[in-house]
This record gives sequence, structure tokens and C-alpha cells, in this order.
Amino acid sequence: MDPLLETIGFHPDGDIDGLRAALRRPGGEVFGGDRGRCAKRVALTQGVEIVSTFDGGGLWPVYRRGTRVRGRVASIEQRSFGPFPLRVDVDVRDATGPRRASALCWSARREDWRSGESLVLAPAAFALDLVHCGPLGTGSPDGVPSGPRWLEPCPDAEIPGTSFLAAPVRSVRSATNPLSQRRFELVELDLLDAGLTVFVSRFQLDEAGLGIPRPGDWVSGTFVLVAERLRTACLGA
Repeated sequence: MDPLLETIGFHPDGDIDGLRAALRRPGGEVFGGDRGRCAKRVALTQGVEIVSTFDGGGLWPVYRRGTRVRGRVASIEQRSFGPFPLRVDVDVRDATGPRRASALCWSARREDWRSGESLVLAPAAFALDLVHCGPLGTGSPDGVPSGPRWLEPCPDAEIPGTSFLAAPVRSVRSATNPLSQRRFELVELDLLDAGLTVFVSRFQLDEAGLGIPRPGDWVSGTFVLVAERLRTACLGA
């Protein structure tokens, strides 16, 4: 099983071919962001969806309820990665100053992307490799651990949009994958001002001897950022 799918409750030894077959059945929505190969997305729970190319060439998790992040397009790589039409570098700001985020991006509408334009994204991050999950340092009076927050793209990573993240946990919600009947967590990190929702694999946590994230814990590791472009009208919201 793909490690990214493990973060949303699929077992590492799960039947990937059976999952592909299930997603090829009638139903779901056409994934409008793919200008080339047709793709399909199927809702699971609480805004978590699976995106699949109809030819079965790739299965990817997406999260459609991520917090809004305003930014400016720094660069665009216009070629498909699985079902995603492009990778975008976006300059954003948070309480610590400017940051550059690199993400696999898509939109529910077919539209042009231009360097230098302002936009609103709803990003989420899916863990590839966890370095730490647990207490770190001394907490601040409001209970949020102190320390530098990290969001650094990994330009040489095999999967585009891979970044190193490090930040404390704001909140944790549990959900059940309706296809596997396994539990997984939606973890909100104290990153990008409004927060960034990330997903981690319970199986990877077990192998590393780490517990399920709790508010106040610190999470760090490499994650793949996936972001949906929202309507430009959201800029004034």
C-alpha cells in the first residue's frame, strides 16, 4: 500500500488492486483539475477524499476542508504528477515572516495559473517519513510549545511537493475510513497562522515507537503538500 494512503486509514498490506477496482466503479466525481488523463475523486469522510486516474495509474489522498492560505505564485511546473496537473511554489506569510511552500495543486475548475498572481489555497500534508511525534521543549503560557516552526521544500525529493515540516499540534480529530473501517487522525499543526492539517500513518507511528499525536506534542518529518485552489473571490472574504 502507498505510504500516503496509510495516513488515511488503509493498511500497509491492504489490497491495492482491489481498491483501484472499487474506485473504477460508477460513482464519484470527475476530477476537474486534470487537463490530460481523466481522473476521479471519491469522498471518504470529513472532507478526506481519494483521487484516482481512471487508468488506475495512481491513487492519492486529498483533503478538501483545509484552512485558507493566501499567497502569491512564485513558480509553476506545468506537467502532471499522477492526477495533479502541476506543482506550484507559493510565497506565503505567517507570524514568523515569509515562507515558500511547494505543493501539488489542483482546482475544481479548469483555469490558467500564472506566475506572480495572488490566490487562495486550501493545503493539507500527508506524511512520508516521521522524525518526531511527542513532547518537545518548554510550553508557552497558552500551552503551545515554543520553538521554530519549519516548512522547507525538499527540491531533490522523489515526489514533487515534498517538504520538511516541524510544528506543535493544535488539535486532533479522529475519523474512520469507510472502506477499510480503520481509524486515522486529522492533526492540525500550529503553522501558516490559520493552521495546517496533516495526516500521519498509525502504522509508521507504531513501527517508530511513537504515540498518536496529542495537542501540545511536536510533529516533524517529511510530508507531501497537496493544495486545492479556491475561488479568487475568497480573497475578499
